[in-house]
Amino acid sequence: MSVAVLSEAERAFAVEVAKRTELPPGGPEIVAAVAELFACTVDDIRGDSKVSRLVDARSVIVYLLRGRGWTFAQSGTVINRTDSTTQHLIERITKSLELRRLANGIAA
Repeated sequence: MSVAVLSEAERAFAVEVAKRTELPPGGPEIVAAVAELFACTVDDIRGDSKVSRLVDARSVIVYLLRGRGWTFAQSGTVINRTDSTTQHLIERITKSLELRRLANGIAA
């Protein structure tokens, strides 16, 4: 068996791909805190339901994660949603002062 030798460009690309697939710390803790605040489970948040309370919880989670530098794709991974859905959740929370206040209360 031979060992592949990567060029410097290939190695840099591999490192970049690894960074994109790795999730930054803090996601599960934020999801758990928001789940508690919204009186639901993590499974509820990651599930298929479109109940308003759960969509609000997801919006708060994505808002908090984005504030910590997470990408839309990374945020989506934590709540089992696509990056386009997480973008919509951010648009949704920017229209709701009440949800932003909740999110900022958790972040404090």
